[in-house]
Amino acid sequence: MSRIVLRRAFVLLVVVAASLGTASARIGWTLEECLRKYGQFISQDQTENSYLFRVGEILIKVIVFRGTVGEIVYQKMDKSEFTDDELGSLLVKNSDLRTFLPLENSDASLRRSWRTTDGTRAAGYVIRPAPALDIFLTDFFESQKKASAANLDRL
Repeated sequence: MSRIVLRRAFVLLVVVAASLGTASARIGWTLEECLRKYGQFISQDQTENSYLFRVGEILIKVIVFRGTVGEIVYQKMDKSEFTDDELGSLLVKNSDLRTFLPLENSDASLRRSWRTTDGTRAAGYVIRPAPALDIFLTDFFESQKKASAANLDRL
């Protein structure tokens, strides 16, 4: 490879790492920690207790569950896909020293999915309607399913 190609690749890697380095809201953070790190949220949905932040060219949606972030969704502003390195970096930042392992996808809407070895966290990467990485606590997901079922029972 020529030096120019290597330099361009290095510059691109530094830019990607810098943009993801700042987009690091994490599972388990409080809303106050998110506000200190990113400033005021750009929108809020009180029905699902979610807050949307913009960090550089990344949108970060956090859903607060029992006082801390129970689900976090990352999406690029230009709606482009995340690279494998970007996905890996975001998974590690949200692992809290747990290991995410890839899963076989039974859900056709998921391009890729993972679960931690202890089963407390899971993640899914979707492409439509726009590429997004969704990382969540499994007990948060289970509580959401129960709430949905209870709402259906009331109909």
